[in-house]
Parts: sequence; structure tokens; C-alpha cells
Amino acid sequence: MDALRRCWTIVKLIYLYIGYWLVGLPQEYFYIKKGNYFADLKWYHRAIRNYKKALQDSDDPHICSMLGYCYSRIGTPADSVEHYSKAHDKIRDPKIDLGLAISEFESGNIDKSEEIMREVRRSNYRLESRDVEHWIG
Repeated sequence: MDALRRCWTIVKLIYLYIGYWLVGLPQEYFYIKKGNYFADLKWYHRAIRNYKKALQDSDDPHICSMLGYCYSRIGTPADSVEHYSKAHDKIRDPKIDLGLAISEFESGNIDKSEEIMREVRRSNYRLESRDVEHWIG
């Protein structure tokens, strides 16, 4: 991440805290946004803590998928599979499916990974370069 983008994310994080303290943003929103900013900064452990706090007030599958993503980035594929699976069970999103397939592969579950990839292919989802960059980093 270039320095300017990193600085901008930190400014947004500070603004989020100010909004939380002064305006009283809903906790779920606060923790999700904070988790997103930490993930953008590649501070995955902090992002995980915030997404877990957000899940206390919500069962949004997108939060689970972000937890899966963060766990994959810190090298714990079993935790990544757990959270991607929760998201996958609730909604069918090819991006979530792709993350689950990669995590299954990294966990050594090659057959399950291939099964999920076949499912993605059947959905006619077109993989774009930004999707690949997101997962491969």
C-alpha cells in the first residue's frame, strides 16, 4: 500500500473514532468500519478482534467472510475455512466461494476446494484481475 493511501486510511480511522465518541455511532457499524480499515492497513489481528465484536451484534455473512479473509492472511487456514463456511452457508457469493476454495486448498482439503471451484464455474462468474490481487495479495 502506498504511503498516501495508508495515511488516508489512518485519517479515516481517526475520524471514525471521533464520530463514535461524539455522535455515538452504532457499535456494529463502528466495529465493522474499524475492522475494514485495519484490514486495509494489513493489521489483520486488530481487524479480527473488531469483526468478532461486530458479530456479537450481527450475524451478517459478510463479516464472517472478512474474518475468513483475515485468518487466511495471517496463515491460519482452518480458522479461515470455519468463517468462510459460515458465510458460504448463508449466501452464495462467488467471491466468498473463491476465498473458501483457497482456504480449503491451503488446509489440505483439495477435493472440497475443487468441488467449490466447480460450483463457482457453474455460476458463470468472471474472475477479474482485482479479484485475483485481493486473494493472492
